[in-house]
Amino acid sequence: MHTGGEAFLTGDQGAGSRQPQLDRIGCEIVADCLRAGREVRLRVAGSSMLPAIWPKDVLLVRPKADSQLFEGEVVVFARDGRLITHRVARRLDAEGIRILTRGDSSRAFDLPVEAHDVLGTVAAIYRGGREMQVRGAGP
Repeated sequence: MHTGGEAFLTGDQGAGSRQPQLDRIGCEIVADCLRAGREVRLRVAGSSMLPAIWPKDVLLVRPKADSQLFEGEVVVFARDGRLITHRVARRLDAEGIRILTRGDSSRAFDLPVEAHDVLGTVAAIYRGGREMQVRGAGP
């Protein structure tokens, strides 16, 4: 099952396309749903999380229950009008309030992320009719 927001997040980016505007709107809708405590399902458009998450996988994203984040968790955050799904690579403080993330297939870290900017964590991946649970990392 897919959310209506997926159409906003996976369209063609051709010249003169309204897709960047639609991506931003879709991102805002998904962010609002997660902030309201609702789970969402999102179709993956990129390849930065290979081999764990593949393009066209569907992710079950649950709202982040607390502000503490742990290395190894796969989180979703918004940046520049897009949703980013990357793994917590490093905590920048003992409380896990500031983190560095990166895609599994990338060597470079993203810019630091504040815990309050994390919208949710990936709880399951749906691929080829199968559900794969994602275990949250913890202390």
